[in-house]
Amino acid sequence: MLFNLCLALLAAVPLSAAAPTSQHTDPATLEFLKIGAVLENLDATFYKATLAKFQPTDYTSAGFTNADIPIKELTGVESDEVAHAKVLEELLTEYGGKPLSCQYDVSALITDVATAVHVARVIEFVGSAAFGGAAPLIGDKDVIPTAVSIAQNEVQHEMLGNLLNVAKAIPNAFIPAILAKEALAIAGKHISGCDLDVTPNPSLSLLNSGPISPGTKLQFSSPAITGGTSYYCQLLVGGAATATVSSLDNCIVPAKFDGGVFAFVTKTETPLSGIPADRKTVPDIIGPTVFFIDTPDLIGQLIRTLH
Repeated sequence: MLFNLCLALLAAVPLSAAAPTSQHTDPATLEFLKIGAVLENLDATFYKATLAKFQPTDYTSAGFTNADIPIKELTGVESDEVAHAKVLEELLTEYGGKPLSCQYDVSALITDVATAVHVARVIEFVGSAAFGGAAPLIGDKDVIPTAVSIAQNEVQHEMLGNLLNVAKAIPNAFIPAILAKEALAIAGKHISGCDLDVTPNPSLSLLNSGPISPGTKLQFSSPAITGGTSYYCQLLVGGAATATVSSLDNCIVPAKFDGGVFAFVTKTETPLSGIPADRKTVPDIIGPTVFFIDTPDLIGQLIRTLH
């Protein structure tokens, strides 16, 4: 779905239009540039800290057959994220936005190599979904080629993240899309010191430990989940018109799920739409959080053995 969206948008807008000639104030465009730049800066900070902290022996201890493989690939991704952030910040200024002054704390994300490599997969899945969700909402066509180009690169990063976690590079034919406030429900706790003009959804945490597969009963926690109220679990995968809904106390992963899944909690049992714009006005959405349904991949097994 994201690939088809990219083709459609690129066909409609010449790449030469990516550089604006005057300031614009379309709110959706400014939101995309600001949130996109913040997310890319967070990602760049994460990769820089990961590469600075761990030695080659840390990677081999985490099961990699050759430490040069993850180090080289993560270095390349860091360079991409820095380039994305730079372009988005420049466009934000040109379009009349204020310069960013955010701080990023990724210390809890790099406790060990296994954790860091898993987090890399999460942030790239979230990035792909966030850029895919933002692109159709952008009001200024001059920005669309940049959004689509970054979205395509984020998908490449996501494929790499899957392989580094010994999962299928392309587990699903489609990628779900999310809103800025949904992306910030996941990433917001690592960002401070700046006003993003977007109120994140309440955060949601998955309590399950270990691999998740079809039939797994999921358990969640959130400060927004209170007693005396009925809640519903909503699981959204790429290509789905709506989320799969069940009661929160009996949230079972359906059969045939594969790859990344966004999990939401709501007070309504009406299925959430797979179209981000349709979720903008739905009240009391908690999350999402992310989990993965994995099928072992032969390519991934060549570069890493999971303990």
